[in-house]
Amino acid sequence: EKLLVPLLSKLGSLVIDGGIWLNTQRPEWNDANNALAGHGLSMVTLYYLRRYVAFLQKLLNEESEAFEISTEVCEWLSGTTAALEELQPQLGSEPLNARQRQQSMAALGKAASHYQQAVYSDVPFTGKQMVSPDQLQRLFESALSAIDHCITGNQREDRLFHAYNLMNVDERGVSVEHLYPMLEGQVAALSAGKLAPEEACEVL
Repeated sequence: EKLLVPLLSKLGSLVIDGGIWLNTQRPEWNDANNALAGHGLSMVTLYYLRRYVAFLQKLLNEESEAFEISTEVCEWLSGTTAALEELQPQLGSEPLNARQRQQSMAALGKAASHYQQAVYSDVPFTGKQMVSPDQLQRLFESALSAIDHCITGNQREDRLFHAYNLMNVDERGVSVEHLYPMLEGQVAALSAGKLAPEEACEVL
């Protein structure tokens, strides 16, 4: 459960094609310092999140017994997995349109919001439920698919990777605007585990 909650919290702020939304509730120190909290999207965080998902996949690969997890986290897990699986047909070589991006963001955020409301209530945790390794692997696989879509779409023509983006919200939905390239974005992208050796050499 302690390994799962950080992953779910980041996925709850995932903006497809843009990165992890640096919302004003939990900005990371460097991003807040750079005045990106509120409308910034971190691809750096998403690159490292890919490493984390791959680590969890490997960790649970040979597990067969179910895990006992808080009911509220189980519901969060189910809601996040459903939102990511519903998103799968829209993922490919092209970015999502603004409306699709807003819908996916809302679905992931809704699952996170339900958890937050539950744990901030007078009775935060109501019991335990069993979760199978297969249920967890479904989350990991759908998360990797969405993350890899974002990574592919954030490689520039010069082979460098975007580090941070800006999110714009209007009546059409959610659009993404790229910032200039930064060294930390290349370091994070190289360590994400997605690039083949030849692709890593191009970035270097």
